[in-house]
Amino acid sequence: MDQAEENRRLRQRLRYLVRNQAHLEQRLDRVENSVLFRFLRWAGSLFAKVLTLLGRRSNSLDDPEYATWVRETTVSDGNINRDDINSRIRLISAGPLAECSDTPFTGVVGAGAILDPDAIQAWVTALENGADAVYSDWDLIDNENRRHSPRFTPEFSPDLLAATPYWGCCFAARTERIRRTGWSGADMHDLSRRLAKLGGTIVRVPQILWHLPDAQALQPPVAAAVSKTNETASIIICSRNAKRLDTCLTSLAPTIDARHEVIVVAHGDSPELVRVVERHGARCVPYRGAFHFGRMNQLGVSAARGSILVLLNDDVRPTTHDWLESMLAQAARSEIGVVGALLLYPSEAIQHAGIVVGDTLLPAHIGRAQRESRYWPWLRMTREVSAVTGACLAIRRSVWDELGGFDLRFPVNYNDVDLCLRAQKHGYRVLIETRATLIHQEAGTRVPEVRPEERELFWELWSDVLSAPDPFFNPQLEIRDEMICLPRPWPATR
Repeated sequence: MDQAEENRRLRQRLRYLVRNQAHLEQRLDRVENSVLFRFLRWAGSLFAKVLTLLGRRSNSLDDPEYATWVRETTVSDGNINRDDINSRIRLISAGPLAECSDTPFTGVVGAGAILDPDAIQAWVTALENGADAVYSDWDLIDNENRRHSPRFTPEFSPDLLAATPYWGCCFAARTERIRRTGWSGADMHDLSRRLAKLGGTIVRVPQILWHLPDAQALQPPVAAAVSKTNETASIIICSRNAKRLDTCLTSLAPTIDARHEVIVVAHGDSPELVRVVERHGARCVPYRGAFHFGRMNQLGVSAARGSILVLLNDDVRPTTHDWLESMLAQAARSEIGVVGALLLYPSEAIQHAGIVVGDTLLPAHIGRAQRESRYWPWLRMTREVSAVTGACLAIRRSVWDELGGFDLRFPVNYNDVDLCLRAQKHGYRVLIETRATLIHQEAGTRVPEVRPEERELFWELWSDVLSAPDPFFNPQLEIRDEMICLPRPWPATR
């Protein structure tokens, strides 16, 4: 067979594979969008709720999966050898820092905390490689030496650190950095926040390097009050259902004031829809054509006068009076590009608590259908994430214009995730503000559908991001059907 004939046959085979893949995608889409599948997904959500409630009633120590993980991934001999590093790091628990003036690094160890044999070397290695501060994963340990309640951590997240002491009470830093904080030697969380405020290179070691006795369990700080901003906001809602829109606008009314305007992009020719818009004092922007989330929101943005844009589905309703103020305060920060909200199903299980983009073929709404997670206790806390959903999204008008808005090649899916990834590429951070909590009747706006061409384009644009670990998740965990799980088989790293 000559080269030309071989190339022809290869091209023919490739065309067959492409067509076959498209056929399989279409069949999968029909299954995913069928009434039966949607019912099963709803039933699965309900079942997950029941399991969560049962789990809440059980003892938090009753976690055989984590016990197995600990047993099968622990590779050290249990002995701490400090002889070769005393000249570089000194461990302190509290008090003045004069005692470690002769060492370049200082390890801060909370009272009663138990260091893993690998902890000190891991800290020193990170600091010698340029880190200014280093923290790690950790867990709790009871009186019978049973480890439980692991705290797998994300890479440095200033907003999560402001919300809760997720570093714990064992971490290390350059001695001169600690001195610059003016730390009094008492509150470990205060020190971690002071180090964060100094900036520099802060490194997370994704390993469980220490254990905290139950008696010393850390208490999360009280959430700070929501700060009010004078920024004007335009709330943009795309809708074609008068009843659903009326419910949404009614729920919003007590939470907005004269600084805010509501713009409804009316999809279709429904006079009733227009009457609902007018009755609520909103502005109406007509849209004709097939559903296209990007174009519809672009129309709304073109009519908006606010300095902050809030994109909102018509199938959401707030559960907190200050949801909007919370989002606007975050969106007004110069370093923040996009802000999302905590969205719950009517059952109050999680629908959206941030999107993981990395180490996965497609973006995943982590914790979907769960109320909480044993392994990722940050789900309901304000923190940095890789992406948030466009069902409730705030962004400064200047950032929207800088990014060019949504990529119109994504009419239905991935437009929101793509926007968030582009914002990060421009140097902005993406947050989920969990003080903004709304009920979301998911897919009430449209029939859920993932188009193969959108999936392929998203992979083409962001395959490098999708192939790398998500910095705001943890590589010791994995996502299965958007549930947060310990990986199987266990990787012999911890």
